[in-house]
Amino acid sequence: MADAQTSTGDASTIAMDVAARLIKVSPRRLQQLVAGGWIPRAGHGHYTVVGVVHGYVAYRDDLEQRRSAAASDTDLRVVRRREIEQRMAIRDRDLIDIVEHDAVFDEAIGMLKAELIGLPARITRNRAMRNQIESEIDGVLNRAAARFEQATAQLRETGKAPLPAEEDDA
Repeated sequence: MADAQTSTGDASTIAMDVAARLIKVSPRRLQQLVAGGWIPRAGHGHYTVVGVVHGYVAYRDDLEQRRSAAASDTDLRVVRRREIEQRMAIRDRDLIDIVEHDAVFDEAIGMLKAELIGLPARITRNRAMRNQIESEIDGVLNRAAARFEQATAQLRETGKAPLPAEEDDA
């Protein structure tokens, strides 16, 4: 043990292999940390315990800080790329604002509804048949409105359009 550790006043020195084992690295890695200025040498092939531990902790802190900064940069690049893609999609009219979509849809459905409401009177003068046609048209319009409200709610919550509803062939 006299070769591994010697006492020189108040600073204990340890040999390279002991210092490497202390911080769980190879002797070659310890030499790299010394060459990088992280761990100070106490003499040829000897190091202080405090210098090894403090140097290695400082190295690990710096490494973690650089990794964290790199991760933040990556996250920022992803956000910027997505924003640019959205701007391009809006410019190319591949992507429209949901309010604009709703306004166009409301206008088209309103025109269709107005035409369908007047249809029974144009088809027959028979009051019973007209009532039956009006009832069927009202049912279709109510189901369409309910489906549109459901799809709009899902789109607003998830950002994804719902799959088309299964149709009955009855």
